[in-house]
Amino acid sequence: MKDKKVVFSLLIGGVIIVLIVGIGITGSFMTIFKAPQSNTTKPSSPTSPYESVIGANTTSSGSVSKTYKDGTYVAVGDYMAPSGPESVNVSLTVSGGNVSAVNVSGSSSNRTASRYIQAFESGISSVIVGKPLDQALVQGQVNGSSLTPNGFNSALQNIIQQASN
Repeated sequence: MKDKKVVFSLLIGGVIIVLIVGIGITGSFMTIFKAPQSNTTKPSSPTSPYESVIGANTTSSGSVSKTYKDGTYVAVGDYMAPSGPESVNVSLTVSGGNVSAVNVSGSSSNRTASRYIQAFESGISSVIVGKPLDQALVQGQVNGSSLTPNGFNSALQNIIQQASN
C-alpha cells in the first residue's frame, strides 16, 4: 500500500513538472489549451495610416488620391522616452506629392536619448525621401532608434494636415 502511494506521488509530481515545463516553453497556460480560431475575416484597414486623420480617398487600385501642396513644412513632434518627454523638430519638403527632403533636429539633456535622436537624424532621409507624403510614416527603428520615430510620426501628421489645406 505504501509503495502505491509513493508511485502515485511520483506520477503526480511528474505531471506537474511536465505542465510547468510546457508552460515555460509556450509562454502561458492558455496556449496549451487554446480555443480553436474562427474563420472570420477582419475588415480591411486603410491603405494609408493617415486616411482617417486627413480624409484621403482611395482609388479602386488602393492608391491614395489625395494631392498635397508643394512646399516646405515645419512641425514639432513629441514622444515619451525612458528619460522623460522628448521632442524633435521636423522640416519636410513636398514636391509633386512626394517627400523630396527632410531634416530632423532635436536635443536632450539625457545622453542616451540624445544619441538616439542623432542616429535617427542621420538615417531618416534614406528611409522616406522619394516616398509619397501619405506613405512616409516610419514603422520600426531607424539607425537603432526605436522611440524617436514616434515623435517624427507625430510631426508628420501635422505636416500632412498643413500640406492638405
